[in-house]
Amino acid sequence: MRLQRPKGAVVARKMMTKERASGMYRLSAFYLARSASDIPADLTIPTIFIAITYLMAGLRHGGYFFLNWLSVMLSTLVAQAFGLFLGATVMNAKTAQTICAVIMLTFMLVGGFYVTNIPVWIGWIKWISFLTYAFNLLLKLEFGGRTFYDCSLQQKDFNPSDPWNYVASGQCVEVTDINAALNSTTDLNGPKWEAAVLIGFLIVSRIAVYLALRFKTKP
Repeated sequence: MRLQRPKGAVVARKMMTKERASGMYRLSAFYLARSASDIPADLTIPTIFIAITYLMAGLRHGGYFFLNWLSVMLSTLVAQAFGLFLGATVMNAKTAQTICAVIMLTFMLVGGFYVTNIPVWIGWIKWISFLTYAFNLLLKLEFGGRTFYDCSLQQKDFNPSDPWNYVASGQCVEVTDINAALNSTTDLNGPKWEAAVLIGFLIVSRIAVYLALRFKTKP
């Protein structure tokens, strides 16, 4: 997942400013057209990635593939909107790219499965990171509401080539607390409220992009 390149957004803003000055179109027309034209290109690569890796990793079957795809697409659109906002507010393309890299690295450092014991002075950043909510949503979709078994007992007659007899022979026991087993701070069986947060991020960031363009490109 990546932020949309702010350099391209900066160039597009300069062109739009020139054309708006001549009264060729309204800002809302440009914004809607640009947003619609970006969607196919921005969603093609993530779709191909999911179609390949989802089956190779043996992830949850059924309609969860579609839910997983929707979650990734939603987080991609949020990332795109953040990139557009940088391009609309930062005038210099190199400066915008630097800010983009710093933001994404910070978001990745404070969120994710292996991130624990983050200092208080920086831990709050994860609550404004869309990556945190996207990751937790994907965890809930994959592990929530499922029954798992712990086969780490490794009895002397343990036969990994005969998985159907793991539970019956007592070599595997049911995992009663999936959160503790995965050392997860997220309630994997809880409601998937992260989707609502991502939608909120998308709406707010899109509105922010429009307002920034309106302020920065007054004819």
